[in-house]
Amino acid sequence: MSGCKYVEDNAAFSSGFATLINAAIVLQGYNSLSIGAQVGVGIGITFLWAIQNALRIDQQGWLNNFAAFLQFGSTIVIVVILLVMVPERATTHNVFTSTYNSTGFPFSYVCFIGILSTLFSFSGYEGNHCNFKYAFILSLNDSSWCSYG
Repeated sequence: MSGCKYVEDNAAFSSGFATLINAAIVLQGYNSLSIGAQVGVGIGITFLWAIQNALRIDQQGWLNNFAAFLQFGSTIVIVVILLVMVPERATTHNVFTSTYNSTGFPFSYVCFIGILSTLFSFSGYEGNHCNFKYAFILSLNDSSWCSYG
């Protein structure tokens, strides 16, 4: 596999990230970023990833540790803010036993469809660079040469 595929993936991901930033700005009531500004954000993110990839493995580890603590701390802050700021809390009955199904489908079918997206991530095909049909056939043969990486 050529190295260009990874460059294309990084460029597409940074473009999507720039679009996400633009959407967040628009949701706050501000004007949309221009195409040039979105391209600039994408280039900036790609440049930051290039700097990160140039770090030694021990520096990558420290950066990973920092990111883990930042994510864990952010999660705790969000949970505390939600618990403190919510005007009314749901009862235990509402949380664990009540459901609302307005689809017209049976409850078991709705649960099955709802869990499919989480099961897909366990299948290992979401990051596969090969054709799904061939990856499925190879998985039946217990071969891993077509897996991500």
